[in-house]
Amino acid sequence: MLNKMNTLSFISANFVARNLGYHMSEGWMQGDKATQDYYRPLESFAERFDAMLAEVADMGFKAIDLWGAHLHPDWATREHLGIAKDRLKTHGLKVTSMAAWCASLAHVEGFSRVSSAIGSPIIAGGAPILREYRAEAVAILKNYGVKLALENHPEKNSQELLSQIADGAEGFVGAAPDTGWWATQNYSAAKALHELKEHILSFI
Repeated sequence: MLNKMNTLSFISANFVARNLGYHMSEGWMQGDKATQDYYRPLESFAERFDAMLAEVADMGFKAIDLWGAHLHPDWATREHLGIAKDRLKTHGLKVTSMAAWCASLAHVEGFSRVSSAIGSPIIAGGAPILREYRAEAVAILKNYGVKLALENHPEKNSQELLSQIADGAEGFVGAAPDTGWWATQNYSAAKALHELKEHILSFI
């Protein structure tokens, strides 16, 4: 069983530039596309996904924050998901959250489907869809039993994130603070964590 006080989760988005030979000259989405192109083919998925997980496990991690590009709902079939679940179990890795950007209800539905299939209790990332279709998005999350933890990027302070969390949707919408991004906004990460403490979602 994972100890929530001591478990460190590996962020697989650390590999964003790997499939470009670490020459990512056109920004994040260039790495996202290259990663999806690499993992999408079903005939090679088991070998490639297994190799990535083996590397994470060999580093001593027992948990992983799985980046959406490694198992994207646009192409993740039942076969992909079955393989992913099997390989995660083989390497003793618990998916603490799935890193994703939800700009549409289709994204919310897709990432909820994938998260539910691989045992991830949380989708962590941006969700601009909440601004216009909050009720619909929350209904999807509740249907799959998956929570949405909002990650700060453009937000200049914790209040901007709290305004998106609002009433928390019965615990289905919360925060996934990115301390590095607070620094880029010249906002105290320690202060932000204190202000968000009641809304930070845990995988336990």
